[in-house]
Amino acid sequence: MPQQSKTEVRERFQALIQALRNRALAVAAAAKNDGQAQNLRMDKADWSGDLLDITGMSSAFSREEHSDDVQEAIKDAQTPGTVGDLQASVLQGEYLACVERAYRLLHSSRIRLTLHAAARLAGHGHENGLFQKGVQGTIEDILIKSKSLSNT
Repeated sequence: MPQQSKTEVRERFQALIQALRNRALAVAAAAKNDGQAQNLRMDKADWSGDLLDITGMSSAFSREEHSDDVQEAIKDAQTPGTVGDLQASVLQGEYLACVERAYRLLHSSRIRLTLHAAARLAGHGHENGLFQKGVQGTIEDILIKSKSLSNT
């Protein structure tokens, strides 16, 4: 069963990276008074560009191709894709998801931002939240494992 790579860098991902680069260069130039800062100008796909179209905005950050690539890489045991296919597809999809979250946050109302922050902070402060279970819990788990290994 020979492995053969089945994944490529997708056009939507490449276009997004180029849009991010262009914006970064424009903001850097504006900081030196050599140009004007600009908003992120990206491929909107089927989205109208209306910031109030919350569900439609998702099409500009669609990760469907990446999900399809993962399925293609694992669907046939006789001609599988590679681990690199999975990594490349997932990384591209995750980056699109991160940029979508940042873009949505950038264009959110004050009320929405406040409510999201309150919910996030409530989760952080929960007894099973980020600080107690995430940070302290991870350190405690490391020490438990370390101590059990040193006692053997």
